[in-house]
Amino acid sequence: MEYEEVQILTQLVSAMDEAVKKMEDYYDKRDLANFENAKKSILSFQKQIAQLLARAR
Repeated sequence: MEYEEVQILTQLVSAMDEAVKKMEDYYDKRDLANFENAKKSILSFQKQIAQLLARAR
């Protein structure tokens, strides 16, 4: 895995962690629309991370 890919991976993980925190907050507030948006973001981050890791093999 190249340095740039590691940097991107680090950014994705950090962004996903932030989205999880927001999703929990939206859940507590019963804000369904923002909860769903955060969930979609997390799934997108997971997909991008999986693609990066698959290319690294």
